[in-house]
Amino acid sequence: MKKGGKIVKINPLHTEEFCNNFIKDLISIKQFKKDHYDVFRAIEVGGWTYMFDKIKENRYNSEHWDHEKCKKFIEDNKYENLIDLKDKNQYLYHMLYKMKHTDLITSLKVKPNMNPPDYWTYDRCKEAVDACETLPELLEKFGGAHNAIRKKKYTDLKDILKVRFTKPRGYWDSKENCKEEVLKYTSIEEFKNGNKWVYELILSRNWDELLIPIKVRFGQKPGYWTKERCREEALKYTSKKFFGKECKPVYAAVLRNKADGWMEYVCGHMDNIQRPNGFWNYETCKEYVNKHTKLNEFRREYSGAIHAIKREGWDELLDHLELYGNSGDRLLYAYFFPDNSVYIGLTCEPTARKCKHANSTDSTVYKYRESTKTIPQYIELTDYMNEFEAAKLEGELIEKYRNEGYNILNKAKAGGLGGNPGKDWSYEYCKSLAEGAKNRSEFHSISSTAYQVSYNNGWIDEFFPKK
Repeated sequence: MKKGGKIVKINPLHTEEFCNNFIKDLISIKQFKKDHYDVFRAIEVGGWTYMFDKIKENRYNSEHWDHEKCKKFIEDNKYENLIDLKDKNQYLYHMLYKMKHTDLITSLKVKPNMNPPDYWTYDRCKEAVDACETLPELLEKFGGAHNAIRKKKYTDLKDILKVRFTKPRGYWDSKENCKEEVLKYTSIEEFKNGNKWVYELILSRNWDELLIPIKVRFGQKPGYWTKERCREEALKYTSKKFFGKECKPVYAAVLRNKADGWMEYVCGHMDNIQRPNGFWNYETCKEYVNKHTKLNEFRREYSGAIHAIKREGWDELLDHLELYGNSGDRLLYAYFFPDNSVYIGLTCEPTARKCKHANSTDSTVYKYRESTKTIPQYIELTDYMNEFEAAKLEGELIEKYRNEGYNILNKAKAGGLGGNPGKDWSYEYCKSLAEGAKNRSEFHSISSTAYQVSYNNGWIDEFFPKK
C-alpha cells in the first residue's frame, strides 16, 4: 500500500480484535486517521468499516462523556483554554456544556498567569493597596484586588481608596489644582497618558494657558490669533495646503473655530479646487507663473503646474522666477523672551526661518525655548534692505539691546548674511560637481542639493545631455 508516495505496511499485530478494542473510546475519525494512521489503514484494508460507525456513535453517547473521561481527555491533549479546545475538538467543547461539567469549563477559562478563584482575600487586598500610591497603579498591577474590594465590600479598604487615590468633590474645579497637576509632566503625550481625564477637562474649559509650560507651541500667546489677525496672515497665501504647513498655529486656530465661520472668512480666497486632467495647459501655466516671483513658493503651491512645465518642456515660463527669492535683500527679525532675553537675526526667507526656529534642535531659539519652557514673541524689526546694510544694522541692534539690559542669545558673530541656499549653489559650482560624475544618478549621490538646483534652473540637461 502507498501513502504520499511511500509504501505503508500493515502491522500483523493489528488484528480485528486489537483494532476493535483500540477504537472503543475514540470520538473522531479525522483525529484517529491523523494520529494513528497505521491502525486506521489496517481497518480499511481488513474491511472492518463498521468500526468507523462505532466511533461516530461514541460521539453522541453520554457514557463516553462522563466527568472522569472528559478530564482525562483534556489532560492528555493539554488544551490551553476554551478557545484552544473549541478549535481542536468541537465535540468535546459542546459536550462539556451539555453534560454540565462546570468545573472543567472554569479550569479552562482561567489563564495560566491568572490567580485562582477566591485568591484575593482581605489580607492580600490590603497588601496590594499598601503597595500602590495611585489608583491607576493599583488597577495596572492588581486589577483582581480592585475587583475583589468592590465585590466583597471591604468597606475600610474602599475608604482608603477614596481618601488616598481620589480627590474630594470639586477638587478639579480649581484652576490652581489643575495647574499643579499639569506641572507634574514634561510633555503633552505624557500628560494625556498619565491623566487623560484632567487633560480633557482643561480643554473643555478653555484653560489652554495651563498647558503652555509643557505644550510644544511656537508663536504668540494664547488668544493672540483673532479672526482678523488670522485673515491678515492668510492673505499672504493662495493655497490651504501651503498655509497649513507654513503657519500651523494660525491654521490650528482657524480649525478650532471652524464652526463659527472662520474657515470661510480666513481661507475663502484660497485655491482649493481639485483640477481636472489637462487643466495645466501652456496658457494656464503662464497665467499662474506670472503671479509669482519665487520658484520655491510656486513649486510648493502648484506642484501640478511644475510637473506639466517639465513634462512639456515649457521651461521658459520659469525664467523670471528666482530660486530662493531675492538673494541680495534681507530683513531683520527678533525673538523676545519673557525673561528679557532676545535673539536677533536676518534672513531673506522669513517663513522658512520661522519654521527652522520652531522645529530644528540646532536652533538657538528652539533650545532656549525648550530649556525655559517659555514662548518668545516674534517681531520683524525692518523691511527688506540691502544685504550689507542689514548685516551692519544687525550688529548695531545687538549692541543696542545689550546696553538696554537684554540677555543676548546670539552665538555667531553679527554680520553673517543668514541662510541663503540660492547664493552658494551657482552655475559654476554646480558644474564643477557635475564634472566629477559619470551620470545624473551619480551626480545626485554626490550632492542632492546641487542636483536639485541644476534641475530647477535647467542646467541638468546641459551637464548630462539626453541620448
